[in-house]
Amino acid sequence: MRHAARVLCLLVFASVGLGQARPGDPARGRYLSHAVCECFECHTPLEDNDLVQPIASKLGAGDILDKEHRQVAPNITPDLETGAGRWTDAQLIRAIREGIGHDGRRLGLSMPYPAFSILTDDDVRSIVAYLRSLPPVRHRLPHWIPFDVAERPHEPLRRPAT
Repeated sequence: MRHAARVLCLLVFASVGLGQARPGDPARGRYLSHAVCECFECHTPLEDNDLVQPIASKLGAGDILDKEHRQVAPNITPDLETGAGRWTDAQLIRAIREGIGHDGRRLGLSMPYPAFSILTDDDVRSIVAYLRSLPPVRHRLPHWIPFDVAERPHEPLRRPAT
């Protein structure tokens, strides 16, 4: 009887912990943001050569993608003045998955949030944990609203994978 009570207590404590958000794994987030999602091809100024490599010292500092269409990839480093240092994890996750900026405005379709909408909770939390680990880079960018914000994605957003 005591053994059954102990097992029941362990199951209750384990199930209570399942509903809570767990912090992400920065190492997994590094892999996902560099190799899978390719975040830094837009969110970092690129080297001035044919290799299309992000400038390492400005990783995540944002960049102007297209002046004509007012496309700006924001600074996603934890810089408090010019970056995502004051954004909550929920705001970053919403931007990644739903294309809604930290200030509530729709992001342009150059942000591939329709594809990122299926990221698992663990994966998107890992990306956020990695972004939080980047060194802050002060890099002021224009606050343009892109021309394509009225457009909807070609396909509806999908539910996150489990």
